[in-house]
This record gives sequence, structure tokens and C-alpha cells, in this order.
Amino acid sequence: MKIVKKFLVWAAVSVVFQLALLWIVNDFYIENRGKIVEVTRYEEKEGKPVSEELKTTADSGDVSVSFDCSYAGYISKGKLQIISLKDNGHVKTISGKMGEIIYFRWLPDRNMVLYVYMEDIRDRKNIHVETYDAETFVIRDYPQITESSDSIRVADVVLSPFTNTVYMNLQLEDEKSKLYKYDIAENLNCIMAGKKIEYMNHLKYTDNIVYQTDEKHIFLMNGKGEISSLIEESVKDYALLGVDYGGSIYIGELNQNKKVTKVILMNTSGNEKKMIKTIYTDRLISAQDIYVSPEGNLYLVLQDENTVYDAVNSLNTKYPGKFIQISGKYIVSGENGKLIFTTLAVLQ
Repeated sequence: MKIVKKFLVWAAVSVVFQLALLWIVNDFYIENRGKIVEVTRYEEKEGKPVSEELKTTADSGDVSVSFDCSYAGYISKGKLQIISLKDNGHVKTISGKMGEIIYFRWLPDRNMVLYVYMEDIRDRKNIHVETYDAETFVIRDYPQITESSDSIRVADVVLSPFTNTVYMNLQLEDEKSKLYKYDIAENLNCIMAGKKIEYMNHLKYTDNIVYQTDEKHIFLMNGKGEISSLIEESVKDYALLGVDYGGSIYIGELNQNKKVTKVILMNTSGNEKKMIKTIYTDRLISAQDIYVSPEGNLYLVLQDENTVYDAVNSLNTKYPGKFIQISGKYIVSGENGKLIFTTLAVLQ
């Protein structure tokens, strides 16, 4: 009789355990994996553009892909979802410890994502910065920033992998910016407060950043906080377009309709700046539709024609759907709930 009772007890325990396991799989594992359900990879054939598709339930406009298209990320219900595109697997769901994630971006040269979440405490906001390495699964956090502004917004965050410094541009309710810097020892300092920063980027192998405050003012700030102007006083307007790994800064000259007519390449050494060359775009285009690749290619995104034009090599690549970004050798676009990867045309 005792043997029968023990058997029934263990049987009941086994059933409860299996039901609990099924509940966990159904509510957590399957729910997370359902975000992206299929990936198809195609190799480049004879240098011609080919497409591949990734089905997703996320809004493609909110998706961002890592530098080599190995991973994708998007924010859903205040959480950051990281997806492996190599094996169609869900890698991680990242939650802010004390608030919803409001911003993220991939680093330009590795599968690491930087994200920000904000914590509301009465009359102040605590802003938290963290990084997640999708290859090693390591999360690193930085000291929090505390601000009292009610309508503060994280405009941009850049991290220099070479010097391991982080710059954060916070936009305040009075249309001004505060620029914070974490140095290599993770010391936090507000290094600038004042006029609104429209756009900024970092130069890879230095501790320098380049930023624009308006159409007539583009500046370079070095690691010591010293600031120099990159454009002379002029009646013309300009737009900061980007930087490449070689340290070249790309500045677009604008016409009266705010379209880019030519692109000026500039390099800096110490306090000296030098114009390298000028590229004429052939097409009048908004600065927002010009992409500078880390390798120094200049792409014009002609969204009305679903075409990306390589202005350096005079090559066109057609893509389907809505343009999202250029990542590595791919144009990433979205259509009918799918991410589509189209190989950029190359010289033969």
C-alpha cells in the first residue's frame, strides 16, 4: 500500500511539473520566438543584387539591423527585443530595471547595442545607459544622469569603441541641448549646455565628435573639450552628413530649397582642417536621404524610385518596399510585415 501511495505522489508531482513547464514555454518562450518566424539567406551571384526576406510581426519602421546584418532589434512595449538573423532565433528580451526603454542603436562596427531607459521620480528623471553584446551576452551599465526637465528627450547617443567614451545629447523643453560624456573610466560630466544640437557623430579612432547646431554652424570637439568650427562664415547653408572610418567628415552644401548640391569631404589633424575633395551628387536630394558608409561610399536614397544610387561608383540598386537602412553590403527595407535584404550593386 505504501508503494502505491508513493507512486501516486510521484505521478502527481510529475504531472504538476510538466504542466508548469508547458505554461512557461507557452507564455514566455513561444511568445518571444513568435516575433520573427523565418529567415532566408542568399549568396551574391555574379555581382548582381539579390534579395532575401525575414518575416516579422514588428513594425519595420521601428526595426534596426546590426552592422553586418547578424542581428535585428526593436522596442516593443518598452522592452528591447534582440533577434538573431543568422539562425532565426530569439536572443534576448531586455527590460529597463526601473523604466521603459526609449532609445537604442547598434554600434557601427560590432554586434553590440546601446540602449537607454528613463525612470520618473516625482520632480526629476533618472536616465540610464547600458550596452548589450549580442555575441557574449554581456550587459554593461553606466552611471545614471539626473535631470529635472519635464519634457527631456534623448536625441542621440554615440559610443567610440576605440576610446570607449560615450556622448549623449539630451534635448530640453526650451529647445536647448545638454551634452554629457562618459570617459574611459566611466566618469560622467556635462561638457556642454546651450544651443540645440541637431546631429552628431564620433570619429572612430579618436575621442573627437563632430556636431551641427544649425545650417551655418558645424563644429569639431576634441577629447579635451576644445571646439573648432569646420566651416567658415558664409551665406551658404550646410548639413553634416556623416563620417567614415578613415576620419573623413562629409558635409553637404545646400541650395535655397534645402537640397544637397555637392558633398565636401574634410579631414582634421589636431586643430587643422583640410578639404580633401568635392563630390557632385547629380541629383538634388535632402540631407536625410544621404548615407555615408564606414568604408567611405556615398549613397543617395531615391525613395520615390525605390533606388539607392552609389555616388562614388555611379551604380544603381533597386529595392522593394519601404527603405529602412543600409547595413554592410545590404539595403534593408520592409514590406508586408517582412524585412527584405537586397545586396548592393558592386563594380565588376
